[in-house]
Order: sequence, then C-alpha cells, then structure tokens
Amino acid sequence: MGFAKLEHYITNTAEELSKMVKLFASQSINMTFIIFIANLNLSQIDFINYIQDNFPLGRYFFNGLHPDFTRFWYVKVGMAILVLKSINIIWPQILSLVFMVPACVLRRVCCSKKAVFQLEINKYYEGVNINLWDRYASAMSNSFFALTFSPGIPLLLPLQALFLLFQYWIDKILFIKYAKRPPPYGMQLHKKGSKLLPLGLIAHMCCAMFVFTCPQIYPLSVSENVIDTPSTTTTFFD
Repeated sequence: MGFAKLEHYITNTAEELSKMVKLFASQSINMTFIIFIANLNLSQIDFINYIQDNFPLGRYFFNGLHPDFTRFWYVKVGMAILVLKSINIIWPQILSLVFMVPACVLRRVCCSKKAVFQLEINKYYEGVNINLWDRYASAMSNSFFALTFSPGIPLLLPLQALFLLFQYWIDKILFIKYAKRPPPYGMQLHKKGSKLLPLGLIAHMCCAMFVFTCPQIYPLSVSENVIDTPSTTTTFFD
C-alpha cells in the first residue's frame, strides 16, 4: 500500500480510496484468478496455446490438470476452495483480536501508571486505529471470491454470510472497547465499493458458463451410456 502514499493525494479520503482499490485488486487476484490460472487447462484454445508456446512464462498459465469443471476438479480444487473459505471466516478476525486487544490492554494497565498528567493518561487510553479501507477491501475481495465460484460450490454463499457476520461483530467489539475514535468519513468508500462489487457478478456469470456446460456433470444426452461413462476429454470449448 506504499504506492498510494507515493501518489501524493491531496486528501486522506482519496488516499484511502486508492488503498482500498489496490488491496481489493491484489486480494482478488491472489484468491480467485490464480486458482483459475493454476488449475484449469485451456491449451485447446488457440490463443492460450499461442501464449504458452511463444512467451517465456506462458507455460505456467492455464496449464493445469483439469480441462473443465469435472468431478476431479471438485475433489481437488473445490475442496481446497472450501477449506480456504472456512479458514477465512475466523482467521482474519482472530488476528485482529490477537494484535489489537493485548496491545491496547497493556497500554492501559501498564503504561498508564507512568503517566503524570491527564493528557498522558488520555493518550494511553486512546485505543488502536482501525482502517476502514482495509475492512472494505477484505469484505469485497471475499465476496468476489464467493460469487465467482458459487455456481459450482453454492456452499460458499452461506460461508460468506458467516464471514460478514463475524467481521461485523468483531469490528463492533473493537470499535466500542479498544479502538480510537475514527475520523469523520464520507460516503466515498461505500460508493466506490458499490461500484466494484458488481464485478463479482460478471465473474459469477463467466464461471457459471464453465460449470453448467461441463458434459461430465451435465451431460448433453440422457442416455444411460453417457451418464454411466461420462467423457473426460470433452470440454466447454469443443
């Protein structure tokens, strides 16, 4: 997030908007797009095949083990996505409590005894700072992740609801008990987040085209032969 400081914004709100967008983009790429790039095999597409053959790092893009959202993709990648999402429900909130609460309590209990003037005591009891741009980016990137893969893994949607519920209550406890009073914010962060979140719907529809056209999961024919012996080579692009 140091790039935002180098851009020398005039107001703090503009700087925090820049930080939120950059953090949202980096977390979405790390959580969502890398899973696509690392696990799907799209070498049957001429454009992807050209990139893989003519660029030095092209062989690392879309050269995974799964040519489509087959049942093996759900066993390997789908299970890893569920585990990652389950960890993200609690782990970020635990980190917030571990790093913020003890530091605030130690300052109030230990350091405040050394204070001589009331201003010094007020400083020790001021609390820790909570960045709203960090919370917005975390909520949006996790929502983007859940919306993208929810056509194939609908369980991600209730897990995302649990994530938002945990984040709400943990932030509420931190704001009331341990955080300093935040500066007055406008509606810029909320409006920017509302404009970025629909990108998850576009990723949702793109992923749905892959998921619901996989002939191994949704066969084109209802004959017993197709259902009993699904094809492992036919993909969405054939």
